[in-house]
Amino acid sequence: MMAYENSLYCGTGVISTASTALAAKRGMDVTLLSRGQHASELPAGVKTLIADVNDPALIQKLEHESFDAVVGLDRVHSRRYRT
Repeated sequence: MMAYENSLYCGTGVISTASTALAAKRGMDVTLLSRGQHASELPAGVKTLIADVNDPALIQKLEHESFDAVVGLDRVHSRRYRT
């Protein structure tokens, strides 16, 4: 199993916030990407980056950053299919 020491989590929903908190609790260096529209209580040491994941300018904001993992939980959907 690969250890991720530096990760970027996207979103401030229930799952994203809980995942971010767990990663920080386990000693990971965590950055949370958020549009800044929702207040979230985050553990000490979690860095925040205010930006929209759909904004092309985000690439420029991240060009000098490096992450072992990027976790994008803002696009998880439950879908039922009819046959």
